[in-house]
Amino acid sequence: MTVILKKMKKFLSGSLAFSLANLVIIPGLIPINQKHIVMANNIEETKSPVTEGMLRIHKLLSRSLDVSISKCDEYVKTGIPSSEREGFLMYLTTFIRVMHAHHAGEDDVVFPRFTGVINAPYTRLKEDHIAISAILDNLEKDVATLDDLPETRKKLADIQVLWNPHIKAEETSFAASNLTRLSEKEQLALLDEVGKHSQKSSGPGSITIPFVLYNLNEEDRQEFLKDFPWVLRKVLIPILWRPKWKAMDPFLLN
Repeated sequence: MTVILKKMKKFLSGSLAFSLANLVIIPGLIPINQKHIVMANNIEETKSPVTEGMLRIHKLLSRSLDVSISKCDEYVKTGIPSSEREGFLMYLTTFIRVMHAHHAGEDDVVFPRFTGVINAPYTRLKEDHIAISAILDNLEKDVATLDDLPETRKKLADIQVLWNPHIKAEETSFAASNLTRLSEKEQLALLDEVGKHSQKSSGPGSITIPFVLYNLNEEDRQEFLKDFPWVLRKVLIPILWRPKWKAMDPFLLN
């Protein structure tokens, strides 16, 4: 029995690293060898898994930021229903962890790898990360009690002011057309490194992965799920982990 448990622990650890690599860089996990699509004018255009994933993580973080602000506006007027307090705290805490993990993966792994290869405003992007990180750290103190919703809302709005132009700059710099020089082998190595790095700061997978999944629309969610191990898709997320994350239901997409 001990041997079986050790094997299961090792499998789940590997599955989480796999998932987190997708979370930070390619949450939709497009197969690493680059796909090609034929545009309307019959010109073939390369699609980069890094670009696709960046767009997806930006979408889910943008949505969770919007939802958090909207819920603060609602609760300032009505108070937080007792049935939603635990879920809102979990939702905000997970948002903070996911954004921290995303930016840490970029700062520590992605940007150093692309410097000198991709022309991007790295100094500005890192400065944005520092500024957002400082607000997130202060926000985490507010979230611990949720006693001052107007102040929590203000911090979220401050993040949004920085976030929107920040992701626009990233999406322009790391467009698929700029990433064609990165080989399949290099992408695989990068993803492996990011996955290991992300486990340090993204929080428990039993909450983080559902948060990511259900802040995505159906199409993006299916892209994210399609290459996950069967046990994650069919057993862990919807059944075994469900009691741990179901409190976030009011804030997630169906």
